[in-house]
Amino acid sequence: WTRVSRLADHHGLAAVTDATLRAHTVPGVPTALLADLRTRRRARTINDLRLADRWREIHQTLDAHGIRVITLKGLHLVLSVYREIGLR
Repeated sequence: WTRVSRLADHHGLAAVTDATLRAHTVPGVPTALLADLRTRRRARTINDLRLADRWREIHQTLDAHGIRVITLKGLHLVLSVYREIGLR
């Protein structure tokens, strides 16, 4: 499980790993690992919500000045692909 945790960190998949382990009954998952993954998932969600809020402010400001914006990746990808903002 230590290797799973390290790989999840390395690949930026702690939130997805947490969601997957919680969605399925996986025997033998250490409670400490689940707690750590949950903490990292919450931190990611908080950060992503802050970024989304900041992007909305920027978008509204540009829109108010008649500047059209096309979001190609980043936040657009998060909001269109993932079912939960913190899972990217």
